[in-house]
Amino acid sequence: FMDARDITPPYTKGALRGGTHRHEWSGDGQWIGYTYNDAVLKALEDKTGEKHNLRTIGVSKRNNPVFLEKDAQGDNVSGEWFSALVVRVTPTPKPGSDEISHAAGDSWVGTDGYVKPDGTRQIARAFIGKVKNKNGKEVDEVFIVDIPTDITIPGEFGPLEGTDTTFPMPPKGTAQRRLTFTANASQAGCVGIVRSSFDGSLLAFLAKDAHGIQQIFAISPSGGVATQLTFHDKNVEGSVRWRPDGKQISYVWEGSIVVCKIGNEPFESRFQLLTKPTENSPSNLVWSHDDRTLAFNRIITDEKTGKSKQIFIVKPPVIEK
Repeated sequence: FMDARDITPPYTKGALRGGTHRHEWSGDGQWIGYTYNDAVLKALEDKTGEKHNLRTIGVSKRNNPVFLEKDAQGDNVSGEWFSALVVRVTPTPKPGSDEISHAAGDSWVGTDGYVKPDGTRQIARAFIGKVKNKNGKEVDEVFIVDIPTDITIPGEFGPLEGTDTTFPMPPKGTAQRRLTFTANASQAGCVGIVRSSFDGSLLAFLAKDAHGIQQIFAISPSGGVATQLTFHDKNVEGSVRWRPDGKQISYVWEGSIVVCKIGNEPFESRFQLLTKPTENSPSNLVWSHDDRTLAFNRIITDEKTGKSKQIFIVKPPVIEK
C-alpha cells in the first residue's frame, strides 16, 4: 500500500483515516494528490446527524514509510508513503469569508510547481472550493494550496493525524489561498477541474462570461485578474487540458474536441475542431508528453455488445516552435 490507514485512536501521523479518489502523480513522480473523505468523521456524522464528513484534498509523498501494528479487524495498514491533508474545510463557512465547506476539482500546478514573485519555485495544487457569499449562498471559487517540501511537521491548526471530532490538519508551511472572487458578481461561480499549464504560469477553469455562456478563463497562481480565453456562442463542455508546449489549450465544445491557440488574435482564427461532433461527447482528454498525440474517451454503440466507453487518439496539427 502507498498510503497507510489508521482509523483506531490514537491515530497515526502520516496515515489517512478514510477514502481517496482521483489520484494524480506529480510531474516528478515524488507525490500523489487526491480528494479525500474521512471515515472517522463519517461515523461521527452517522451518530450525531450533524455534517462532519466533508470532501477535501490530500497528498502522499514518497520515501517516508508509515508503519502500523495490525489490528484484529484488519482495517489498519502500513504504507510506503507519508500522507497528509493539505486543505482545511468547515461545515459552516462564514458568509463573505474565504472559508470553504468542500474542496475538489484539483490538480497539480505545473510539472514542478510555479514560480513565486520572489523567484523561488513552489509545489502546489489548484482546486475548486465552496464558499458562502455575503448573503449565505454557496458559490464555487478557484483556490490554490502551496505545499511544503516537508509534510511531516504539524502546523498551527492541529495534529496531522486529527482527533475523534476533527479532520487531520495541514502540515506546517501549507498556505491555502483564494484566487477568484466571483461570489457577488452577476455571473458567480467557477466549475470543472482546475488545470495548470505545464510551466505552472496559468491555471485554466470554467466560468460564465458576461453573456452567461460557460467559457475557459485563466488566472496566475499568484492571483490577479482572470483572462477569458474562449469566446464561443455556446457553453464549453469541459475536459480542459493544456498542450505541453503551452501554445494551445484543448477542450470539448458542441460534441467536438477543440484546440485553441493562446494569444491576442481574433478568437475565430485561434480555435480549430479536431473531431466531428458526436452524440456522446468525447471526455477525459490527455496529451502525450511530446505534445503530438491527444487521447480521449468516447462512448460507442455496438449492435452486439451495446454501449461501451473506449479509448481514441487524434493527431493535432503541429505548432511551429
